[in-house]
Amino acid sequence: MLDGGFILQRYVLGPLNTNTYVVTDPDGRVAVVIDPAPGASDALTPILKGFEGKVIILITHAHFDHASDAARLRESLGGPPKVTCVLHELDKAMYRISEEAARWFGAEWEDPVVDEYLTVREGVEPVKPLEEEGVAVLAIHTPGHTPGSVTYYFLDARAAFTGDTLFKGTIGRTDFPGGDPEAMGASLRRLARELPPETRVLPGHGSPTTMGRELRENEALRRAVEDSQP
Repeated sequence: MLDGGFILQRYVLGPLNTNTYVVTDPDGRVAVVIDPAPGASDALTPILKGFEGKVIILITHAHFDHASDAARLRESLGGPPKVTCVLHELDKAMYRISEEAARWFGAEWEDPVVDEYLTVREGVEPVKPLEEEGVAVLAIHTPGHTPGSVTYYFLDARAAFTGDTLFKGTIGRTDFPGGDPEAMGASLRRLARELPPETRVLPGHGSPTTMGRELRENEALRRAVEDSQP
C-alpha cells in the first residue's frame, strides 16, 4: 500500500529481474502498469482483463527488460480507449538496440505501440492520460541511462518510479549506447530538487528506498548533488 490509498503490486520478471509495478488508484478508476518486462503480458493479462477502469502503461525507458511486453499487454487488454501507452519520444532511438539485446538474452522484443509521447526536455510535465483520470503524476525527464529516461512521480501516493536512474545505494549505468554521464548527474540533481525526502523510491531493479535515505547514504547521488554546489 502507498500513501493516499493507492495499491501497489510488484512483479519481478524477465532475465534481468526487472521490477514491473501495478498501481491502482483508491477509487478503482485506473490501473497503472510501470515497465512491462518480459513475461508481463502473461502475468498481468489475467489480472487486468476484467478491470473495468482505464489501464495506463508507463515506460521509464525503452530497454528491452523494461518495455518488451508493452505492445503485447496493450493488445491483450484491448488497446484504446481502455489502454494507453506512454513513453518519452527520445527513446524511440533505443528500439533496435533493445531488439538486439533481447535476442542475446533469449527474450522476445516487439516495438512498443505508443499512444502518448512525452516531449519534456530536462524538466517536468504532467502525464496527461492520468491527469484526465484525476490522478496526479509528473514525468520528470531524467536522461543519462538512456536519452528518454523518465521518473514517474505520483504526487498523492508520494512515490517515484525511477527506472534505471536511481537505485537503493547506487545509480544507473551510463556506459550503454545512449548513455551520458553528464546528463545522469544533472538528472540526479533534478530528482534531489523535485522529490521530497519522504518520497518512496521504487526502482527498476532491486529493493525500494526513500529519497531521504538515498540523499544520506547513496555516495553516487551525494557526489552528483555536491557537484552542483559552489
